[in-house]
Amino acid sequence: MQVPAAPGQQHFSAKVIFQYVRINDDVKTGETARQIIDEVDRVDRGGADLLVLELGCNEIRDDLAALIARRIDSVSVPIVAVLRDSHDKQFGVNALLLSLCADYAWIDENAMLRDDLSVHHRELAPKELDPESLSAQMMNIAWTRLEKRGADPAVAQRICVPAGTYSLVRAPDGSLVGQDEQLSESATAQMMTTRHEQVVQHSSSQSASADDYLVTLSSAQVVALHFARYVPRSDYLLEREILDAFGAYDSDDPSVMPSYHNRYTTIIKEHFDEMNREARKVLDFAGMMARNAKSDINHARSRRGDAVRLSSGIIEKTKKSVEFQITSAEETMNGLEQGLLVWPEIVRTPAPGHALGEHATMAQRETAWRKAVSDIRKDIEKAREELAELVRERR
Repeated sequence: MQVPAAPGQQHFSAKVIFQYVRINDDVKTGETARQIIDEVDRVDRGGADLLVLELGCNEIRDDLAALIARRIDSVSVPIVAVLRDSHDKQFGVNALLLSLCADYAWIDENAMLRDDLSVHHRELAPKELDPESLSAQMMNIAWTRLEKRGADPAVAQRICVPAGTYSLVRAPDGSLVGQDEQLSESATAQMMTTRHEQVVQHSSSQSASADDYLVTLSSAQVVALHFARYVPRSDYLLEREILDAFGAYDSDDPSVMPSYHNRYTTIIKEHFDEMNREARKVLDFAGMMARNAKSDINHARSRRGDAVRLSSGIIEKTKKSVEFQITSAEETMNGLEQGLLVWPEIVRTPAPGHALGEHATMAQRETAWRKAVSDIRKDIEKAREELAELVRERR
């Protein structure tokens, strides 16, 4: 059974399945972006009738946001975004851009956009990253969807891809219109009687360049600009509004409301910090095992100075101990290198034991990580060679 729908409206079955994908952590790594895209893929293959992307994250890496936006653009099922009041009541520009790439968007009343564009975890991104170009790509995807919502895409572009400071002007009817900071004399005179709301200003970050900006936008401004609607007080009412937006529910005729619907939620977690700490522990453990192996070999050799001749028992005991430590170190390093394939961003952070300073380049950090891994591999191989030599000496 299909819900009746007029031409151009969305058809839903009587049993509508809502799939929620909730993102409350910053999206720093390709692995996390892959999880989000996997959820979109699953829904696109028939896993649900409607995808609700909940965005409560402060920062999404620019290249990953563009990757997710391109997947959203190609999805065959309806998709909506909800800008959530997360733990600190703030979300970033890339979260707003993703919401603009969806068919429709809603925003929590207490949530607000606040984003210093000089950050966005760019230290973890590939060297060739061009944030402005990626944001422009997302705006191209969002353009027609904004027009459908009755919003002005040009205003959204000036806010999300700023080329200078930018303000909004409150019109006499209460609506908001965009206004550049560089105004004509007549426009300046007119603004004396209107409310001037600056939403893009130069960043206060000490490391920011003249082209870095701080963007702020309240939920009231987001709604007034027709970027989103306010989230109602319950998920049931939100889902009713979503169906209404797609023409599958008529508030004047509740009989067209699907008689039953299911709701499923997937929570996407960003594990980068945890994996980064684990990589450091693994590196320390493998190094310790390699050093212990060498220490055991040196201890066995030192027994030559004893009155007691080096016995086969001592050699065998040393051999077992060293082989265990070498095997443990190798398995640990193999696991680390597999982890670096999944989380390549780890090598773009400061390497343990290398005091390069916070201003080290990405290339310097990657080199330091590779050297740390290589040094332990060499220690393991050296221990293996010395153990073989110790056994040959006994014979």
